[in-house]
Amino acid sequence: MSTQETFLDDSGKAINKKQWHRITAWGKWVIILEEFGVKGLHLAVEGKLVSRFYKTTTGDRKLITEVEINDLIVL
Repeated sequence: MSTQETFLDDSGKAINKKQWHRITAWGKWVIILEEFGVKGLHLAVEGKLVSRFYKTTTGDRKLITEVEINDLIVL
């Protein structure tokens, strides 16, 4: 999922900033996203941030933060 923010810099030029976020869906949210989720779909997502560690194939430990969906509205 991505979010986009537009703001003006000090010179008045419009700056677009896009950020990508990982989401985790469980239960009914998986079914809804499988059926209706397409690239470019506008969503309102409510959830909590969940951080966890995982090991890469080289054995390195990595930290990842995801949004775990509690509520979802297709806009």
